[in-house]
Formats: sequence, structure tokens, C-alpha cells
Amino acid sequence: MDGGGLDGCYQRSCCREKGISGCWQCRDFPCDKGFFADEEWKGLCIGFVKCIKNRGVEKFVGLVESRLGKKVEYGEFRFKNDEEIVRLLCDAGK
Repeated sequence: MDGGGLDGCYQRSCCREKGISGCWQCRDFPCDKGFFADEEWKGLCIGFVKCIKNRGVEKFVGLVESRLGKKVEYGEFRFKNDEEIVRLLCDAGK
């Protein structure tokens, strides 16, 4: 519940209110609020959460670092759908 992100982030505030570590633990995932409602970033955010839900946080971090590097330029992932993100990270890491 002490994860990163801005204090004004909807997802961060929602998780704190629910007492969960992240959206991957939420029974309402994916919702249509915050980053999940933003057409520009929706696919990336939902795809990342799906990967975390399926693989766990530590494995997810390893997959991101091995495929995208330690410093990720997220701009190239704008407007991609969640299936593309899952294929890029999770499916390729089986």
C-alpha cells in the first residue's frame, strides 16, 4: 500500500482505501477510472496489472527489466491495447 506514484493518483488512493497493495488484488479490476479510463494509457496500465496478477510483482519487475530495460520510456506504449502489452511482457516470458 506504500507503492510509488503521485498522491493524487486515483488507483493509488483507491488501493489505499481498500487496504490492498495494487489493482491486481481488486475484485473490481479492471475498473473504468483513473488510468484505466485514459485512452492514451489504458492498455499499458491494464496490461501491466494483468501481468502482475498472472505472474506476481517480482516476476513482473524482472520481465519489464529484461524486455524493456531498467529505465523504460513509456511513450512508445501509448495507445497500445492490453493484449499487446501482455504479449510483449507475459506471453514472451513463459
